[in-house]
Amino acid sequence: MRQCLVRSGALGRLGRVSVSVVGLIGVVAVLVLAPGASAGQLLGDLNAQIDNGSGYDAPLSVDSVSASETLNGFWGFDAELNDYDLQVTNPSIGVNSALPISDFPYLGFSSFPVFGGPQATLSPGETYFPGLDLQSTLPVTFSPAFDAVRSVSPTAIPAGGTDQVVTVAVTPTQPVQVLKVDVQEWPENASFVSSTAPSNLQGEILIGGGDAFALLNTVPGKTYTFTFTLSVPNPYGAPFDAKSQVDVVGIVASTTTCCSGPSSSVTVNASSPNGPVAVTFSVDQTLPTWSVTNTYGSGVSFLGGLLPPSAKDECMDGGWQAYGSFKTQGDCVSFVATGGKNPPNG
Repeated sequence: MRQCLVRSGALGRLGRVSVSVVGLIGVVAVLVLAPGASAGQLLGDLNAQIDNGSGYDAPLSVDSVSASETLNGFWGFDAELNDYDLQVTNPSIGVNSALPISDFPYLGFSSFPVFGGPQATLSPGETYFPGLDLQSTLPVTFSPAFDAVRSVSPTAIPAGGTDQVVTVAVTPTQPVQVLKVDVQEWPENASFVSSTAPSNLQGEILIGGGDAFALLNTVPGKTYTFTFTLSVPNPYGAPFDAKSQVDVVGIVASTTTCCSGPSSSVTVNASSPNGPVAVTFSVDQTLPTWSVTNTYGSGVSFLGGLLPPSAKDECMDGGWQAYGSFKTQGDCVSFVATGGKNPPNG
């Protein structure tokens, strides 16, 4: 058995889970410090991690939120099993609750308990993700830990397509252990081109790249600007307006308890607004030590999508087909002519 190590806290795989509900907590990476480090939490041979979060889907027309705002969102969580020391077989994560399974419509199950997908082995340095979409329709009211602004240029996608640059400026207003920013490709068949991290980092730790960044050691009151470039196709003969989705999440608290055992499993209660959800982590072997990490974060998803047509030209030459809601070109033209009062008939 190895001794428990010290690390700097659980990091989040914080991002969009569905268009209707933002599930915002999970693992991006694990930063492990050498034994004897002055800050962090203790880890066992296996680490059972529960990441709780409150998420808010901003309407397509909204491009900014303030930390002073009160948001009406939904609660969700992620669970994962981190292996820090021993090779194990058949890792498993099961979820049980007295809550109605209908509170978790994205799971695709008719009743509790539910179990993650099978995996034969788990080696040191690896993480087992169960593949369970544990985002709920349980309402929560919260304020984000940051100010965030999204800007998109251009919003008008000409016939033939173009690159779209998405800029995200985030200012933490309180201590944030991990700040995550990522862009979702929109519309369908858009592709990632490039990204740029903040240029004003001084002591912060940057993880990731491409279409998703995680930033540690953020400074309250300091603005961090990320840019993402996407290639957005337009196979239609007319332009349309679109925005790419952006997710911003801040982990504001993390606690780890070490160590329990020896045991082949450990059960953790993930607190929800309406009652506990029991999550059981297990493997085939009896292990010397287990640790449990619980994180909490809040986040905002600036939704992406096609903006409604505002000019008749956007309906012409097949352009109406881009929206997927109009039955004919005339249906689209009628929508524009009436200022949206005549809804699509598609």
